[in-house]
Amino acid sequence: MAEQTIVGVDFSGAINGDPWVTTAVLKETGLNLESCFPLPREELTERLLALSGDANAVVGMDFPFGVPKLFAETEFGFKGTLMPQMWNIVSNLDDLPKYIKEIRPRLRKEGDLSRFNKLLREGDSRHFPEAYSPLNPASPEMFPMTFHGMSMLHTLWTNSGCRVPPLSNAERSGAVLLETMPGAVLSRVGFEWRVHKNYKNGVRARSLRKEIMHEIESKTKVPLQNLDHFRDLCIGIHDCLDSLVAATAAAMWARDKTSFHRPEDHQDQTVLEDAQLEGWIYAPKK
Repeated sequence: MAEQTIVGVDFSGAINGDPWVTTAVLKETGLNLESCFPLPREELTERLLALSGDANAVVGMDFPFGVPKLFAETEFGFKGTLMPQMWNIVSNLDDLPKYIKEIRPRLRKEGDLSRFNKLLREGDSRHFPEAYSPLNPASPEMFPMTFHGMSMLHTLWTNSGCRVPPLSNAERSGAVLLETMPGAVLSRVGFEWRVHKNYKNGVRARSLRKEIMHEIESKTKVPLQNLDHFRDLCIGIHDCLDSLVAATAAAMWARDKTSFHRPEDHQDQTVLEDAQLEGWIYAPKK
């Protein structure tokens, strides 16, 4: 087995701070964790662009890669818009921070856009009960990190030759960028609801993060070398833990992508078509 570069990104910190990034190397003996640190968005983009020639690299990224198709059609007038086209639209907005700031009150008001408050992507509503709507104004990080993330994906898709499941990757040979969600990953590998729903906030959050760190190797079946070096950091900062879980999911994909719930495996072709429009959370099968 050739060594593979593995990266996990928690993007939620990108709104008021910096994304957290876990870097690692997947070997025959397991996932060798190398570093876990916050990194400004611009530097993260440059780091991921540097992986353009590494066909074996897998990057797990914790943010929605797309928005519900009804929102894309209503807000931008585009029907049947594949994710790369949507990323291009977002990256060419005159002032993305201003757009994000101004749309949040619109999403809260009664009227045409009010129905987007709880609108999930098709794949999320059918297959991932852990998911939240990228448009949910009650979660202040979701909409900004989705749109900043899509803008970054436009840069990567245009300049790095990256591959983004479930899109067609013909003539593309760069790193795999995988949309993942740590809560969904933790749920699918066997952590109880009380753990994957409450490990970020609340009076028991720290003890639940300890539980995750104690059991993540046995539940994912991925040996995590050097895990003790990052234990206290992940227990203290949930964004750090999320990036580590995203990296572990990327390693699981690198080992056996057929162990994941994939839209192309469904007999119903509309599942794949919707995923190519809106994005898809990649988490292991239960």
